[in-house]
Amino acid sequence: MLKFAGLFLPIFIFAAIPSTDAAAMSQTQAQNRILLDCPADLPGSEPVCDALEQSLRAASPDHVLVRDASGRTPPLQAGDLSVILRVSTVSARSIAGHLETREGSESDWTNGPELRSDVMDTEFSPALIRAFTDELVRTSVIFE
Repeated sequence: MLKFAGLFLPIFIFAAIPSTDAAAMSQTQAQNRILLDCPADLPGSEPVCDALEQSLRAASPDHVLVRDASGRTPPLQAGDLSVILRVSTVSARSIAGHLETREGSESDWTNGPELRSDVMDTEFSPALIRAFTDELVRTSVIFE
């Protein structure tokens, strides 16, 4: 209550309360997902996984990216794309690997080409790692 000129006046506060619109919720759930699986046990692979996540988001901004650090990915649904990063070499001066992809739950796994990137006079910067993962995505994953 607010006291104004000797009178107590009630104060009404209006707040926007978000609605739980069922149509909006089902639209979010129906979005196509990219399920990303990166090697958690390989030393030095985390910057490559982070860059790959950025590359996948840039290549398909309409997909929802799901990256589970536990290595357990949710079941694939129609329209989902599962991506596994297979790293064969990762060091300060060399990265090599390929992507395995699978669309939906009914298709077979597809192996992308093995790519390798080496530097001589420097170490890999985040920009060079990102260029490598952009090329992995470009040569391995086709978004409709």
